[in-house]
Amino acid sequence: LSDCGIKFLVGSMKNKQRVSSLFSYVRSELTRGYMQDCDELMYSEKHRRVSTFMQTPRELEKLMIFGFLICLDSFLFVVTFLPIRVFLAVMTILSRPLCCRCVSLERAQICDILKALIVVVCVVAMRNVDTSVVYHMVRGQSFIKLYVIINVLEVSITNYTL
Repeated sequence: LSDCGIKFLVGSMKNKQRVSSLFSYVRSELTRGYMQDCDELMYSEKHRRVSTFMQTPRELEKLMIFGFLICLDSFLFVVTFLPIRVFLAVMTILSRPLCCRCVSLERAQICDILKALIVVVCVVAMRNVDTSVVYHMVRGQSFIKLYVIINVLEVSITNYTL
């Protein structure tokens, strides 16, 4: 046992041997029987866990804001820069003479054209999909419900074991 632990045990034994008075009872209830010099040693790990638990929402909000900004950046790229880059790639193809059709585009230009093609295919495919029907179809599946319940349990177990 450490020095503080020994002092705590000796103090608690003395308290049991003493005749309890109203003052000692109130004092022990207010201090919870802890010795001030031992509190930091005995409860530093619990304090660290509680402070980590309390900092989690703030850190989660930072992560969510960062994720939102990444998604916004990607969306703005697809809406603004990608059409311009595709236009420049098409202009490169059209600027070549007709007799020389061996067009050599840069890899980045080919990638931009493929990205634009994927966006166009997705937009055309999503025109005919009713999102409310898809939402209710996914929501009604028991596998998704089980997956959500398991994730909630894992998060709660992680939070409670802190």
